Amino acid sequence: MKSELQNGVRLRIATTEDIENLAAFNGRIHEEPGEEGKIVAWTADLMNGSHPTTQLEDFLIVETEEGEIVSSTCLVPQVWLYEDVEIKVGRPELVGTDEKWRKKGLVREQFKVLHEMSAKNGDLMQVITGIPWYYRMFGYTHAVDLGGSRLYDWNRPGNLRKIAIEDEKFEWRRPTSADIPFLQTYYAQHGKDYLLNSQRSAEQWEYELNGRSDNSIYNKEFWLITKKDGIPVGYLGYVIWPVGVTINELGCEPTQSMREFGLYATRAIHRHISQIIEDKKTAGEESNINKRLILYFGQDHAIYRALGNQAGKQTNSYAWYIRIPDIPAFLKQIQPVLERRLAKSVMVGHSGPFKINMYEEKLELVFENGKITEMRPYETKIMQGGDMVCTRPEFIQLICGHRSFQELNHVRVDCNGNAEAFVLMDILFPKIPSHPMGVT
Repeated sequence: MKSELQNGVRLRIATTEDIENLAAFNGRIHEEPGEEGKIVAWTADLMNGSHPTTQLEDFLIVETEEGEIVSSTCLVPQVWLYEDVEIKVGRPELVGTDEKWRKKGLVREQFKVLHEMSAKNGDLMQVITGIPWYYRMFGYTHAVDLGGSRLYDWNRPGNLRKIAIEDEKFEWRRPTSADIPFLQTYYAQHGKDYLLNSQRSAEQWEYELNGRSDNSIYNKEFWLITKKDGIPVGYLGYVIWPVGVTINELGCEPTQSMREFGLYATRAIHRHISQIIEDKKTAGEESNINKRLILYFGQDHAIYRALGNQAGKQTNSYAWYIRIPDIPAFLKQIQPVLERRLAKSVMVGHSGPFKINMYEEKLELVFENGKITEMRPYETKIMQGGDMVCTRPEFIQLICGHRSFQELNHVRVDCNGNAEAFVLMDILFPKIPSHPMGVT
């Protein structure tokens, strides 16, 4: 990669000598009040060789001739699941520019390189969380739910049943490396209702348990929940934020009552947090812990259904930015899912061509007895020629289950199709919630 000086700055890949300075730069750019040192620690974790997917060469730096860092980004490689199909994903992160150097195209130049790096990794999709609109400039569209929660109010009558610890059916402990096979099983249960979820390998679980810096903004507390005889039945992951205690991972044995499990979790968390606050008070320390319990599982999860109206009202979600540079390649990867959906539908055994017109890109799918035998570009003499028309961002929302074809048609009148399109699109790309944890 060339690193020639242009317009007073050069773009290059990070080296070991940059870790301290870049960590400090990211802390200055990204940390909010109350987060002091947390972004610094996370950056160092990503760069120091301990992270299971991210290395020094995944970081880009823009610097002046004097060596001052003025902008930086990185790529966090990961694998997501589209139902049960693996998708290689690149996640741009820690995108930041010094205020004096903004609006000079520095991030745009870095994203060109990040996308090239991601393509060399074989990634079929790039994902990023970020401020509204900004990443649309680089080919991204909001297409996967980000956030969405329910408040479990301990003060609500009936929500905090007083049970002595010795009378509880379960107990918790912090998991060790030996528990990783259990955690992998329960993590799969945590994500089973989602269309898209990030995969977590044994190596990544080891990092989650023992590899992160204590002060990293992504450091999380995990509990393994067991019966009194020590047999595991599930797990949960939570973070203590100023706004409250947020549980964002939870899964249990399929034969275990999720309601029973979930109610125990709420009581155990309450006891634990109350003890932390009491210990701080005894030690003369100020406690800024908010005892609100937030169930942060997106728009849908088994725990919401298990707790019913005890879990409070659903809050709206934001969204991940998604980029799919090669839609035909992505569809070929998820072809088993599409054919499985078709086989279980009112169009089982479907045969014939179906033309998808994305205005600037046109794709024809050929079906034979319920199988996709060809995906090929096609030409049309009229702008709207095809069985359905929509923009590329709208089609990505369909693929990711973020919106139904009917919803897109309601919002965008130029997203339309023939009668078959409205049936087939709901079959191939049903609206399904997602809540990927992402690898950080």
